[in-house]
Amino acid sequence: MAYACQWPCVSGATPSTALVNSATMVQPPSAPTMSFAVALAGTTVTDNIPFPSPCNKGNALSIKICQDEYRKGLEDCRKALRACLTLNKGDKPYSARDLNNKIGKIWKTTAAWKMVPLGKGSYDFHFDSTEDLKKIWVVGTVNLKPGLLRFSQWTKDFKFLAHLVELPQEYWRERTLKEIASAVGTPIDIDGPTRSRTFGHYAHILVDIDLSKKAYDEVLVERDGFVERDGFAIIVIPLDITSLPVHG
Repeated sequence: MAYACQWPCVSGATPSTALVNSATMVQPPSAPTMSFAVALAGTTVTDNIPFPSPCNKGNALSIKICQDEYRKGLEDCRKALRACLTLNKGDKPYSARDLNNKIGKIWKTTAAWKMVPLGKGSYDFHFDSTEDLKKIWVVGTVNLKPGLLRFSQWTKDFKFLAHLVELPQEYWRERTLKEIASAVGTPIDIDGPTRSRTFGHYAHILVDIDLSKKAYDEVLVERDGFVERDGFAIIVIPLDITSLPVHG
């Protein structure tokens, strides 16, 4: 009996090649126990810097992320603007690709820029050139015909709708994402769109989880300078545990 993983992000393995025979998982008593994720990846999962240890905060887990990495996340967003797309009733919604292409035909920029969809008509725009950012910020609004794209200054800890599950963009560094994921298990890999920040709806991370332990659906992310409890960025982690196909 073997199990096939449908995560293509793990060491380039495909469902047809990432097969782990249950017989090969048996280890002699003297050998270290091999986790499913390590066997699946075919390599040992290592990290030069140990992940922080989580602790319990009421009914949730709390994890304190590395402050230096968080500062790098803020620096990543230093040349960014936030935008909100407004459409009139009856207007056809834009796909992310169509919107990106249409804006590219309107703007006359000197360097590259990147659009990150956040969901519900909100976007982050990251500019390689400070001058391009200033030029777009001065204009303030872009008439897309149909639709208006209104820009505002980028702010940290931004959540455009309080009831939506959302991870602010300054946390979207690979190390920080893995630190947050380490609260519930051992982070193995991050998929391509998450690593390249193709979209900002959610982070997609493969995590090795011990299902014999208590499961949590909420993680409190702590960082230096936050006020106790009120200062936590509450990140809700929906655990999407998909049943793997069993091949006889």
